[in-house]
Amino acid sequence: MVMAEQSAMYGIVNASIEDSQLTIAWGDGHHSSYHPLWLRHQCECNVCGTPIDAVRGIRLLDIPSNIEPEDFDLLTRVPIAAERLDLGANTDGQSRWYKARMPIIKLDSDNDISGVRINERQIAPLDIPADLIEPCYRALRRMFEILYDPKLIITLKLKAGDGLLFNNQRILHGRTEFDAEEPARSVLTSSVDLDDFHSTMRILRRTLDIEDSSMAFNQGMVV
Repeated sequence: MVMAEQSAMYGIVNASIEDSQLTIAWGDGHHSSYHPLWLRHQCECNVCGTPIDAVRGIRLLDIPSNIEPEDFDLLTRVPIAAERLDLGANTDGQSRWYKARMPIIKLDSDNDISGVRINERQIAPLDIPADLIEPCYRALRRMFEILYDPKLIITLKLKAGDGLLFNNQRILHGRTEFDAEEPARSVLTSSVDLDDFHSTMRILRRTLDIEDSSMAFNQGMVV
């Protein structure tokens, strides 16, 4: 029943199990893969569910169906400028000036979504052809309406000593407001180079004699 409803709304052509993942073929030619932990997370029975307190699953049917194809096309094609100037008001006191100009959504060679990069506080005035300015601002506004839909947000409250590990190329993340503590508490961040991570994965798969050890992984927003 659920699959029938999804098929009607999103044009599912085929669903199959590949490498222990559910792979959906959509009517527009795109493919989506869902990890078994994600599928377990969606189940509402008492046996499944999430092992993390206060984490709520996002059902596929909760995703808005009114995403405009024109918006998607613009956000994958038109470069959007972003800029951040930090004059040293941070933990290490070093000044930083970041600038980027690229589409919000990156597609791979198969035209599947490879990565999304967006920060509304760093978007610079649009420096694009005049006839694209209003459509691009409209596309950005609609995208933020989707991103800030409470049904599509998972909120975690981190306590002192907690850690959170995630793929920055697959999860849009942020934080809510908080009350300053005394003494002040710092948030420590670190990152792993995506190419090095993928290299380690291939070497491990070859060492364990796993099929397709030379497979190509999603490159995210890599230019």
